Amino acid sequence: MSTGSAVPASLHRVSDVESLEAIIGRTPDMVMMKQLDALDDGCRRLLAASPIAGVGFRDLEGRPHTTLVGGVAGFVQVDSPQRISFDLPVDGPFPADRSGVSFVFLLPGIGETLRLNGSAAARSGRRLAVNVEEAYIHCARCVLRSDLWEDPQPGSTAQPVDGNGPLADPKVAEFLASAPFLVLSSQNAGGASDTSPRGDQRGFARILDDRTVAVPDRRGNQRADTFRNLLSDPRISAGVLVPGRADILHLSGTAFLTDDPALLARLAVGGTVPHAALIINVEQASLRTSETLRTARVWDHSAHVNGAAIPDMMVLAAKHLSTNRSGGTKAKATRLAVTPLGAFPDLARRLIDFGYRRQLRSEGYAVAPQKPLRHCSVRLVGRLPHGLRRTLQRLCRDVSSSFARWADTIEGTLAPDDRRAPREVRVVEVLHETADAVTLTLEDVSGALFEFRPGQFFTLIVQIDGRSVRRPYSASSVPRTARLTLTIKRIAGGRCSVYLNDTARADDRLRLLGPSGSFGVEDPATAGPELVLIAGGSGITPLMSIIRAVLAANAESRLTLLYGDRSDHRRRPPKYDGRTRARASRHGRRRSRPIATRSGPVQRPADAVLLHRWDLRRMSGETCQG
Repeated sequence: MSTGSAVPASLHRVSDVESLEAIIGRTPDMVMMKQLDALDDGCRRLLAASPIAGVGFRDLEGRPHTTLVGGVAGFVQVDSPQRISFDLPVDGPFPADRSGVSFVFLLPGIGETLRLNGSAAARSGRRLAVNVEEAYIHCARCVLRSDLWEDPQPGSTAQPVDGNGPLADPKVAEFLASAPFLVLSSQNAGGASDTSPRGDQRGFARILDDRTVAVPDRRGNQRADTFRNLLSDPRISAGVLVPGRADILHLSGTAFLTDDPALLARLAVGGTVPHAALIINVEQASLRTSETLRTARVWDHSAHVNGAAIPDMMVLAAKHLSTNRSGGTKAKATRLAVTPLGAFPDLARRLIDFGYRRQLRSEGYAVAPQKPLRHCSVRLVGRLPHGLRRTLQRLCRDVSSSFARWADTIEGTLAPDDRRAPREVRVVEVLHETADAVTLTLEDVSGALFEFRPGQFFTLIVQIDGRSVRRPYSASSVPRTARLTLTIKRIAGGRCSVYLNDTARADDRLRLLGPSGSFGVEDPATAGPELVLIAGGSGITPLMSIIRAVLAANAESRLTLLYGDRSDHRRRPPKYDGRTRARASRHGRRRSRPIATRSGPVQRPADAVLLHRWDLRRMSGETCQG
């Protein structure tokens, strides 16, 4: 049976940084702070243990290439903290002088990878020297998704592909259908190179027609180097691997990113869709035997790297972050938060692995039971009294064991972040709360209820001028009902908030992702008899959902809300206008009294705060709605 062409003619292309960040998110400061500009002792130890790396570059004609280098552990020679050298494959191309070169170093049996970016410095025969410009640890998610280092599984059967393009070759199609892992290489307009790993279930790189492959992009470190590079230079190359095989599939062509919902739905895992997909227009595809793969013995478990002989890579990443002296107050706080990880490596590893498992479960992957945690080893720096040292060590072991029990208890009960296919919703009502805030009441077109925890947010997907724009907005309604309310504050220059405030109408159709977020109340029925809630500005919105849910579960609850805003008229708290006051008065359930106000120019930080206290005792959920 032929697959024919499956590329939608109107496939949306992400073409600017704003649209990219609306999908992927902005790169967190923490991610960039763990990057080094020279190799430290930890990086050198990893290079000494790595037998193989994916490398990307452009040849003398500017054609993109991704291939494998190495064959034995320590194949890279560290000439200095900012220069390495190695041998290129005998039968392969080589990069142009001073052009970008990038690596992803694999350590068989280990989830994390080491990534290096730099430029070609000198070449003698097949020996290439590279100046190191960036070095950082890459997380293990793609390796875990792909089961790269597990026992090889039987290959999948590929469907025939019509046409005469490079993907119509049955051997190429079969290889892609069996492959769970690949590395992608790209460059930006300035020639800086990046090589990035991708891993997923077998056959995740989906053939759409004889010249097109779709590669799902799931949650990662949000650097998004590949996608940022493609915005200025669409040329790309890839090296595709199948565990147990000694050949590599080389692909090259051009690529772009899309968030087309119909295509993403086809790439779902366990009903959970990726947030985007990379579309590669393949110009060349060649399947070749790799001497590097054969000699490196990466599929032989007996040759895998001994994890105890190398630094824990995520603890090493935390060390790199903690020694980064860039940034201001936020950067200092980040360094302070991660510094203790180096003292408790086993506990840190348990936390990191738990985070991996939680995320993979939320993405729809089946996750095997977690292995028990060994006692935490402690590195205590400096001279301490013997009794204090032993006390601290016992405390660390207790913390480690407690965390292990906690993780095992909640492992199977965590509510996943919603990464499923967007649901289509209809706008039922548009309520202009103030001059710069609007509340949308939404219904699922399928009639499904909205399940979420009070305090969580949803992501609206809105088409604006032909572009898909995503923005998160907190729910202000009660969970498990047929209607969801989202209150949207107008942000000066904000594309989505301005658009919705000005143009949203009843019967409009939108798409919705979520719920997401960890803020809120797990069980409103057990929230307690009295709660104090504090909010400022539009932060009132998620608290409205909490207030309604708590009072719906326990009408005797007493809630005190302290609210701060910059003015007492133009930006009143959503739902607390005259209509709501009148309704509350009729029910006799609510009293509202401002306890501190100030108008005029702001003189001190405290002057900007307007405090309102509402005695919400016995106020019903219905009373809150306006």
